[in-house]
Amino acid sequence: MSRKSTLTLIFIIFILSINLQIVSSKVKLKNDVKNEIASNDNSFLTENQVQIITDMDKTLSENLPYSSILKFPITILNPDPKTANIYVTPMNKNYTVKIIGDNGYERTAFKVLDKNGEHYVWYPDKIGIFKIVVMNGKDVLSQRKVYVNNKNNKYLQLDYIKIDTNNPNNITIKTKVSDLPNTEDYSSSNKIFKFVVGEKDMWYKTIKNYGDIVQKESSKSSIYKVDENDGNFKFNSGIYHVGVFAKSPNSIEYEDTKFTFFKKQGLDNISIKIEATPIAEELNTYKFKIIVTSPKNFDISNLQYAFLLWDKHGITKLRDYADSNILEAPFKAYSPGRYIIYGRVRQKPSSSDQYLPNSYEAEASYVLDIKSQNNVVIDDVKITVCEAKNGIGNNGYKYYELPYGKVKAHEMNYIIINAHSKENTTLYYKAYITHDNYFYSLGDYSTNNIIPFYPKNDSGEYKITVLVKDALSNSDNDRKVLTVSVKN
Repeated sequence: MSRKSTLTLIFIIFILSINLQIVSSKVKLKNDVKNEIASNDNSFLTENQVQIITDMDKTLSENLPYSSILKFPITILNPDPKTANIYVTPMNKNYTVKIIGDNGYERTAFKVLDKNGEHYVWYPDKIGIFKIVVMNGKDVLSQRKVYVNNKNNKYLQLDYIKIDTNNPNNITIKTKVSDLPNTEDYSSSNKIFKFVVGEKDMWYKTIKNYGDIVQKESSKSSIYKVDENDGNFKFNSGIYHVGVFAKSPNSIEYEDTKFTFFKKQGLDNISIKIEATPIAEELNTYKFKIIVTSPKNFDISNLQYAFLLWDKHGITKLRDYADSNILEAPFKAYSPGRYIIYGRVRQKPSSSDQYLPNSYEAEASYVLDIKSQNNVVIDDVKITVCEAKNGIGNNGYKYYELPYGKVKAHEMNYIIINAHSKENTTLYYKAYITHDNYFYSLGDYSTNNIIPFYPKNDSGEYKITVLVKDALSNSDNDRKVLTVSVKN
């Protein structure tokens, strides 16, 4: 072999050796990233991903895995002095950190270097709900929702929602505001509401939207109202779901809400039930029929029928209102879980130009349990909280478990679900909240058994429905309902 060929071969071997070391190093890095060590501030780093971390996250990391908490919203106190630390990893000199809200609200955090290392500092100047956004030029690299709390425990709160029927020809929806946290909220207090009317789980119409002017009951009153004439709507027949949301102009989502049910006219002494008929030779397949029980001589030809389904997606329509009381397409449960079929009846519309459709007069349900071979069982549910020490975020945060049946208002609570299955299969977790006649999900099913919950109202009871299912099921295999009250 010539000297030139020998040198070429040595060079090729050298290059291959370097590449092998690089590949080996990358593999080791990926494996290290998967090992989540809560005490290591760098353990949450992943390739090509920008993370937003706060002081609260650092406290939580001593108790919960970073992979969970960095997906959750955060709370920051509006303390004195008014500073909040934001850590971005990996750092980049071209990054800009902004706090963004509605109606043009935007603040830029400034970069500092101190004993805590290089990070960003933000001065929260409003109470509400915003987004922390990391940008490179115009590109959004990462964002997290942030609840800015008030050390004086002053928040935008609604006392009630009521339906005033003193004038049956012009029915009025009323709500009362108990508190306004930001100074400028007073000048725009008649534009902070969204009023909706609908049929629960079927449809809603917005009567007044954020920014629309809502009348005060009197100049010195904190009661606001929308009547049928002003809102250009008309209740017709049935049980309506009526709600109001309120938010400060700069918040990105509502800060409190109240709902109530209102029955207008309607049919008396009517009840229904659902009849289920299994289809022969079709496993877990049924036909459903709504049977009406009504007073003698009642004309059922004036009724329409609808079917709804509860499964892993929540409540969805199987069929909208129609003249037939039979669900034409047979329902098949393709996988294990609990399915609930709901049937409703309403009166046919009296005219095609009704602004609000008729709502349901009666409802019935049929529970269909398809057992899972994995035998999923919820063992325990507990609620923890992370809050500022002594009411000031600069003094650090504390994490602890709440007494059974309690939640903290205006703080980030964590619902921790412990469950198991017979076959040790992967489990999926979900939770729903019911409060003041309002029912909502805390997120889709996920493999994360920690679910964040931020109660926005500082009074009353919350019902938490925890659901767990296995990977093969299309609905929950086990559930647990907790009734909790606010702990201030």
